[in-house]
Amino acid sequence: MHPEPLRAQTDLSVASPAVPAPPQAAPAPDATGTNKWVVLAVIAAGVFMATLDSSIVNISLPTIAAAFGVPLGGAVEWIIIAYLVVIAAVLLSVGRLADLVGRKPLWV
Repeated sequence: MHPEPLRAQTDLSVASPAVPAPPQAAPAPDATGTNKWVVLAVIAAGVFMATLDSSIVNISLPTIAAAFGVPLGGAVEWIIIAYLVVIAAVLLSVGRLADLVGRKPLWV
């Protein structure tokens, strides 16, 4: 028994149904444009404001101590501790809220 030789298919009269090509999507906007500079400016302003905020609290400690008539050490140090605890609590709470709701709805 000899195997039957393979024959090339020459009958191309049976056409497959035409499948339309998917529409071409518009190219994505360039992520390297001005958007990255706006983000950088907002982050830089936020870092500057956080540094300025903590500096103001530390600079005001002698004035607060003089106003209450207490020495600079001791009770006045609790102002910094309370300030840092409040900042940490707000940061954690807003972070959790952003996880639950989403970042964009939280800022809009």
